[in-house]
Amino acid sequence: MASSNQTRSNNDRGRTAETPSEIPAAGWKDILLRVKEQISEDRVSLVAAGTTFYLLLALFPAIAAMVSIYGLFADASTIGDHLNSMKGVVPDSVIDIVGTQVKSLTSQGDKSLGFAFVIGLVLALWSTNSGVKSMFEAMNIAYNEREKRSFVMLNLQSLIFTVGGVIFAGVFVFLVGILPAIIEMVGFGDAAQTAVAIIRWPVLLAVVLLAIALLYRYGPSRDHPEWRWVTWGSVVTAVIWLLASVLFSWYVKNFANYNATYGSLGAVIGLLMWTWVSVFVLIVGGELNSEIEHQTEHDTTVGMARPMGQRGAVMADTLGSTGSGAGKGDDYDESGWSDEGQGEGGRRGGQGKGKGLDLSWAPLALGAAGAVLAFDLLLPSIRRAGRSTRSELGHQSANLLRQAGLMKPAPAPEPPPPPTLREQMQRVRNSRRLKRIRNSRQVRRAEAELHSWVDEAANQARIVRRKGLIAWLKRIFSR
Repeated sequence: MASSNQTRSNNDRGRTAETPSEIPAAGWKDILLRVKEQISEDRVSLVAAGTTFYLLLALFPAIAAMVSIYGLFADASTIGDHLNSMKGVVPDSVIDIVGTQVKSLTSQGDKSLGFAFVIGLVLALWSTNSGVKSMFEAMNIAYNEREKRSFVMLNLQSLIFTVGGVIFAGVFVFLVGILPAIIEMVGFGDAAQTAVAIIRWPVLLAVVLLAIALLYRYGPSRDHPEWRWVTWGSVVTAVIWLLASVLFSWYVKNFANYNATYGSLGAVIGLLMWTWVSVFVLIVGGELNSEIEHQTEHDTTVGMARPMGQRGAVMADTLGSTGSGAGKGDDYDESGWSDEGQGEGGRRGGQGKGKGLDLSWAPLALGAAGAVLAFDLLLPSIRRAGRSTRSELGHQSANLLRQAGLMKPAPAPEPPPPPTLREQMQRVRNSRRLKRIRNSRQVRRAEAELHSWVDEAANQARIVRRKGLIAWLKRIFSR
């Protein structure tokens, strides 16, 4: 009787779940309680702050590497213009800092960019590598692992992630700025431009999801989990990061004035806070993935099924506790794994997993794409509301600071200089000339002919641009 009750309790909490979708509501409650405790126990906010420091040190070398590679295929000076498309999602201070650095690099000329690609690119990637390794360490903390990779393997793996991050930045620039420009240049019409403007954000979200899933799978120093056990946390992280980034951008734009507090460092503080929020959300997503694995005794690692204690991953080798006292290590025996888990693992130790493709994450992915589309459609109204709110709060705050003597009174605007006599006479002559022209039939016919000529010239120019684009693409792909 006791054994049957224990089996029923395990089934009610997802102890035998083979996919995250099989975990019932009671099991998800245990997972969320453990995530809440691990955020405090692992000091996620402090870990995110340290990781942010290394990421900011790696930011400018990463920008240099991206500009060097991007300059091989297109004009690198256009990167800053494409970044403006992210306003409203990314804080303006982040866009300003990155755009300023891009302009500084591209203003050095083609020769300097070539030198950066031949020699400086390797140094830039190596400097960026420290930021990636800090993310690996954060994933080790989230998964309760210790670094077991050798120096060569760790740096090789982090360099692969670094190059992948630079490629991701190039894909981002292409989707946000270059693709709409190509559509407009070729002349597919307004419908195609609108479709591209809407579709590019779900595609970008899919790329972000893939990058996060790769970090969760290969970042920790452990036997890799199956994709199904990192998908849920990746989707949740991407959606929460998008929401947090949009809300933080709106808050900074309408309420927080870092320039008033930090002066010329206001933009840097904005970048620092946004990076910290992003890293914090990313680590919490890793904690969620680890606790999902922690909920089941099923082997969550790749390869042949192995008993608990022999899987090479702390979260796969142990079971998390249930109830409000959840925490890592509460339900382990002295050997480090559950007896019940070993029995299950022993019964299927020689069996292959043989599982098909798990599509249980598809509804979450569709929901994430819908959230991105909704934000893309709602951003204009949010910006309009933010402008009015910011204007009112700005005037009230300025008046209070002036009354307290902490702010100088606003200087009165200088009146425009009065027009000279010659300018007044010229305006009168122009107004009379315009009246005569409007009443002239001959001029009207000339205007009609001019409009038709302009339309014909525009069509010819569109044809020329299309031919030039095709020739440019041929030169690129013939290299």
